[in-house]
Amino acid sequence: MCRGDVPFQLCQQCVQDATQRLSTECSLANQAVIWYDECTVRYSNRSFFSTFDTRPRLGMMNTANIPNQKSFMRLLFQTMNQTADDAARPLVGNKFSRRQAKTSGSQRLYCLAQCTPDLSPKDCRTCLSALIGDLPWCCQGKLGGRVLYPSCNARYELYPFYDQLS
Repeated sequence: MCRGDVPFQLCQQCVQDATQRLSTECSLANQAVIWYDECTVRYSNRSFFSTFDTRPRLGMMNTANIPNQKSFMRLLFQTMNQTADDAARPLVGNKFSRRQAKTSGSQRLYCLAQCTPDLSPKDCRTCLSALIGDLPWCCQGKLGGRVLYPSCNARYELYPFYDQLS
Protein backbone atom coordinates (compact mmCIF):
# COMPACT_ATOMS: atom_id res chain seq x y z
CA MET A 1 0.00 0.00 0.00
CA CYS A 2 1.36 3.39 -0.94
CA ARG A 3 0.61 6.66 0.75
CA GLY A 4 -2.35 8.26 -0.99
CA ASP A 5 -0.39 11.20 -2.41
CA VAL A 6 2.56 9.22 -3.80
CA PRO A 7 2.91 9.16 -7.61
CA PHE A 8 2.74 5.76 -9.33
CA GLN A 9 6.43 5.48 -10.24
CA LEU A 10 7.60 6.37 -6.73
CA CYS A 11 5.05 3.93 -5.31
CA GLN A 12 6.24 1.16 -7.60
CA GLN A 13 9.89 1.77 -6.64
CA CYS A 14 9.05 1.86 -2.93
CA VAL A 15 7.16 -1.44 -3.12
CA GLN A 16 10.03 -3.05 -5.05
CA ASP A 17 12.61 -1.83 -2.51
CA ALA A 18 10.49 -2.96 0.45
CA THR A 19 9.81 -6.35 -1.12
CA GLN A 20 13.51 -6.86 -1.82
CA ARG A 21 14.43 -5.95 1.76
CA LEU A 22 11.77 -8.25 3.23
CA SER A 23 12.84 -11.17 1.03
CA THR A 24 16.46 -10.66 2.10
CA GLU A 25 16.02 -9.94 5.81
CA CYS A 26 12.88 -11.96 6.58
CA SER A 27 13.13 -14.89 4.19
CA LEU A 28 12.30 -17.48 6.87
CA ALA A 29 9.55 -15.51 8.61
CA ASN A 30 5.89 -16.54 8.36
CA GLN A 31 4.83 -12.91 8.46
CA ALA A 32 6.42 -9.51 8.23
CA VAL A 33 5.60 -5.86 7.71
CA ILE A 34 7.87 -3.02 6.66
CA TRP A 35 7.03 0.67 6.71
CA TYR A 36 8.68 3.27 4.51
CA ASP A 37 7.62 6.91 4.19
CA GLU A 38 5.91 6.24 0.87
CA CYS A 39 4.65 2.66 1.26
CA THR A 40 3.94 -0.34 3.48
CA VAL A 41 4.51 -3.95 2.43
CA ARG A 42 3.17 -6.86 4.42
CA TYR A 43 2.92 -10.62 4.03
CA SER A 44 1.64 -13.45 6.20
CA ASN A 45 0.85 -17.14 6.15
CA ARG A 46 -2.65 -16.24 7.35
CA SER A 47 -5.24 -14.09 5.62
CA PHE A 48 -5.37 -10.53 6.93
CA PHE A 49 -7.62 -8.98 4.31
CA SER A 50 -10.69 -7.09 5.55
CA THR A 51 -9.57 -7.31 9.19
CA PHE A 52 -7.60 -4.68 11.04
CA ASP A 53 -4.46 -5.35 13.01
CA THR A 54 -2.97 -2.97 15.54
CA ARG A 55 0.12 -5.05 16.24
CA PRO A 56 2.95 -4.89 15.66
CA ARG A 57 3.03 -1.16 16.11
CA LEU A 58 5.78 1.34 15.59
CA GLY A 59 6.00 4.87 16.93
CA MET A 60 8.49 7.46 15.76
CA MET A 61 8.84 11.04 16.95
CA ASN A 62 10.69 14.24 16.45
CA THR A 63 12.75 14.58 19.62
CA ALA A 64 12.16 18.35 19.97
CA ASN A 65 9.49 19.38 22.45
CA ILE A 66 6.60 21.65 21.56
CA PRO A 67 6.03 24.68 23.75
CA ASN A 68 2.56 24.90 25.32
CA GLN A 69 1.99 21.15 25.13
CA LYS A 70 -1.55 21.20 26.52
CA SER A 71 -3.06 23.41 23.81
CA PHE A 72 -0.97 21.75 21.09
CA MET A 73 -2.09 18.25 22.06
CA ARG A 74 -5.72 19.41 22.13
CA LEU A 75 -5.35 20.82 18.60
CA LEU A 76 -3.50 17.68 17.48
CA PHE A 77 -6.25 15.33 18.69
CA GLN A 78 -8.98 17.50 17.19
CA THR A 79 -7.25 17.73 13.79
CA MET A 80 -6.19 14.08 13.77
CA ASN A 81 -9.75 12.94 14.55
CA GLN A 82 -11.10 15.06 11.70
CA THR A 83 -8.44 13.59 9.41
CA ALA A 84 -9.39 10.06 10.53
CA ASP A 85 -13.09 10.77 9.91
CA ASP A 86 -12.27 11.88 6.37
CA ALA A 87 -10.08 8.83 5.69
CA ALA A 88 -12.80 6.43 6.89
CA ARG A 89 -15.62 7.94 4.83
CA PRO A 90 -17.00 5.48 2.29
CA LEU A 91 -16.97 8.17 -0.42
CA VAL A 92 -13.18 8.37 -0.23
CA GLY A 93 -11.92 5.42 -2.25
CA ASN A 94 -8.34 5.25 -1.05
CA LYS A 95 -8.98 5.70 2.70
CA PHE A 96 -6.40 8.48 2.81
CA SER A 97 -6.77 11.99 4.16
CA ARG A 98 -4.66 14.95 5.16
CA ARG A 99 -5.47 18.17 6.96
CA GLN A 100 -3.83 21.35 8.12
CA ALA A 101 -4.56 23.47 11.15
CA LYS A 102 -3.14 26.77 12.29
CA THR A 103 -1.22 26.42 15.56
CA SER A 104 0.10 29.82 16.57
CA GLY A 105 1.32 32.77 14.58
CA SER A 106 2.02 31.59 11.05
CA GLN A 107 2.84 28.02 12.08
CA ARG A 108 0.71 25.14 10.77
CA LEU A 109 0.08 21.58 11.89
CA TYR A 110 0.04 18.99 9.07
CA CYS A 111 -1.78 15.69 9.69
CA LEU A 112 -2.20 12.56 7.60
CA ALA A 113 -4.21 9.37 8.21
CA GLN A 114 -4.59 6.27 6.04
CA CYS A 115 -6.05 2.76 6.21
CA THR A 116 -5.49 -0.21 3.96
CA PRO A 117 -8.10 -0.12 1.18
CA ASP A 118 -9.60 -3.50 2.12
CA LEU A 119 -10.96 -2.23 5.46
CA SER A 120 -14.59 -1.27 5.84
CA PRO A 121 -15.20 2.38 6.78
CA LYS A 122 -16.11 1.28 10.32
CA ASP A 123 -12.96 -0.86 10.73
CA CYS A 124 -10.83 1.91 9.26
CA ARG A 125 -12.16 4.41 11.81
CA THR A 126 -11.76 1.88 14.65
CA CYS A 127 -8.16 1.25 13.62
CA LEU A 128 -7.42 4.98 13.41
CA SER A 129 -9.12 5.59 16.78
CA ALA A 130 -6.83 3.05 18.43
CA LEU A 131 -3.86 4.62 16.70
CA ILE A 132 -4.81 8.15 17.78
CA GLY A 133 -5.08 6.78 21.31
CA ASP A 134 -1.44 5.68 20.98
CA LEU A 135 -0.18 9.15 20.04
CA PRO A 136 0.61 10.04 23.69
CA TRP A 137 2.55 6.75 24.04
CA CYS A 138 4.65 7.73 21.07
CA CYS A 139 4.78 11.42 20.77
CA GLN A 140 3.41 13.33 23.78
CA GLY A 141 4.42 16.97 23.41
CA LYS A 142 6.72 16.40 20.43
CA LEU A 143 6.97 18.58 17.32
CA GLY A 144 6.14 15.65 15.07
CA GLY A 145 5.42 11.96 15.17
CA ARG A 146 3.78 8.96 13.65
CA VAL A 147 2.22 5.71 14.74
CA LEU A 148 2.19 2.80 12.31
CA TYR A 149 -0.02 -0.27 12.48
CA PRO A 150 -0.21 -2.96 9.80
CA SER A 151 -3.73 -1.78 8.85
CA CYS A 152 -3.54 2.00 9.35
CA ASN A 153 -1.13 4.80 10.03
CA ALA A 154 -1.07 8.46 10.98
CA ARG A 155 1.56 11.18 11.06
CA TYR A 156 1.79 14.81 12.06
CA GLU A 157 4.48 17.43 11.61
CA LEU A 158 4.90 21.19 11.73
CA TYR A 159 6.11 21.17 8.11
CA PRO A 160 4.40 19.88 4.94
CA PHE A 161 5.65 16.30 4.51
CA TYR A 162 3.05 15.23 1.96
CA ASP A 163 2.17 16.36 -1.54
CA GLN A 164 -0.37 19.14 -1.10
CA LEU A 165 -1.28 19.23 -4.81
CA SER A 166 -2.57 15.69 -5.33
